[in-house]
Amino acid sequence: MPSRAVHRAAVYTVRVRPKRTSDYRPFGDIDGKGASLAVALQGYLGEFEKESDDETRLVACDTATIDGDDLLVMLRHGQRGLTAEIIGPDGAERYHQTPPDTQLVRHGALFRLPADATDGWLCVHSNHRRGSKGLLMDGLMDRFRGDFGDLMIEVLPCQLAAAFREAVEHDRVQKLKLVRMDSPTDRATEALNKWVRRNANARLELDITSTARLLPALIQQRLGGDHDSMTTILEFNGIHFDQAKVEVELADGAVRTFNIERPESGHPLTEDLSGLDLRDGDPTEASLFAALRAVLADVTG
Repeated sequence: MPSRAVHRAAVYTVRVRPKRTSDYRPFGDIDGKGASLAVALQGYLGEFEKESDDETRLVACDTATIDGDDLLVMLRHGQRGLTAEIIGPDGAERYHQTPPDTQLVRHGALFRLPADATDGWLCVHSNHRRGSKGLLMDGLMDRFRGDFGDLMIEVLPCQLAAAFREAVEHDRVQKLKLVRMDSPTDRATEALNKWVRRNANARLELDITSTARLLPALIQQRLGGDHDSMTTILEFNGIHFDQAKVEVELADGAVRTFNIERPESGHPLTEDLSGLDLRDGDPTEASLFAALRAVLADVTG
């Protein structure tokens, strides 16, 4: 069963160093006394729970398993403070959510921390645009500082996937999909009123394909650091979209979809997860971690 592109992954680089130097430490010996970052994080994740300052979001850990160089983490993201009618396929209300109720969404994260390396990775799963990178790392760093006060963990967005850059540079862009979440107070066009009730939200998608490969120039500009090009990419015929999904053919012939977000969304590039085995809408742990590992393979080249 396909993932329907609601499951994505964002990738970050991970390093450990003393607070006042750039002497990055190997993950298998971060303190000069044999302490392993993966083992430390696994310990912190036991009975882990972190709540946002406004008490509307929380993240909790279900499992944390070390498998070779990888730390595999299953999480639950909770959100409360919403009033909503939960309806079934027939349109009948099945449950009425009130602000004290908490929605829990399962998702995963993969840390790759080779013992002898100083450069590692964090690949975070987003389930229907719900992820926990911020709260997860805030909670882990609080505990890390308690044990290793002179050290800090650097977690930075991985700006570009190597495989995506290579595909764009070699003119293998197959499709561009522009996506806009349309609200009743900010309609993209009055033409939507033919199909969408005036008080309802809508999702507007525009697919651009061709009998030949698409022109890569604008995407190349964005990859080259031209942030203004993002505005041009996301505008079509006077409509301003929120997101661009770029389908490319990789060097091995595989077709992958990468998402270029607006800069203010918090992460410049995510990749749709493929090959997921979904059970009641959620991926199995085995298929999820296989997909996250495939994303890291794309990033590292």
